Amino acid sequence: MSNNQPIIHNSMKELCDELELERWIQSPKVRTAMMQVDRADFASTNPYQNFPQPIPCNVVISAPLLHAYCLEALKNHLTEGSTVLDVGFGSGYLTVAMSKMMNDKGCVVGIEHMKELYDLGTQNICKHHKDLIDNKKIELLCGEGRT
Repeated sequence: MSNNQPIIHNSMKELCDELELERWIQSPKVRTAMMQVDRADFASTNPYQNFPQPIPCNVVISAPLLHAYCLEALKNHLTEGSTVLDVGFGSGYLTVAMSKMMNDKGCVVGIEHMKELYDLGTQNICKHHKDLIDNKKIELLCGEGRT
């Protein structure tokens, strides 16, 4: 990477290879989960670049290194049969990745307080992972979560 130019990737494999090389991905469990969730379903521009991408409501989908970091930090808790809460699920990427960490044998409850993001995240998840919603492996709520 010369001149601080970002590396341009064309696939999840290339992106995960970089994340592994840079030690953001440290375990096979995290790599497998991230490989099962195509970021192109969740970021409409530059999905395979390791930096945040804009989504509606003046927010971003986090950089993939942050997704890898979160999954690595949670890997011992995201086990088959667990129930986890994803507060502010936004694009839906991490919600699906957490389900994949549990081999789709747990439940991820996602809550999003912005209706537009709730709709976007739901649509994104339904592109290739609608079965997780249909089978109640992912449950999505629209609300602030305070009441």
